[in-house]
Amino acid sequence: MFSLVTMGYQVEEIIDHTFLSEKSNDFLEMLLHHIATIALYGGMILNNNINQGVICAWLHMISDVPAPVSKLFSQTRLTVPTVIAFLLVIVSWFFTRLVMIT
Repeated sequence: MFSLVTMGYQVEEIIDHTFLSEKSNDFLEMLLHHIATIALYGGMILNNNINQGVICAWLHMISDVPAPVSKLFSQTRLTVPTVIAFLLVIVSWFFTRLVMIT
């Protein structure tokens, strides 16, 4: 269930990125990222490698929690919470994607 829900989220992300969002400098790189993510989810589900795929997806999603909080605080005049949230993004991204996965 988790893999189907998160794959649905990724499909929504590629639709939003391709058709609804304003095209930025990294449009093609992010499009390739979204295509690769959907291919990995599809392969994980079709090959019945759910356990390994869900662990990898969950570790990637941990660092996605403080990122919007950091963006929210950056739009205010609160500098201390912005810095703390940004540092949480960096630490969680480094630990989950570079230490735990490798």
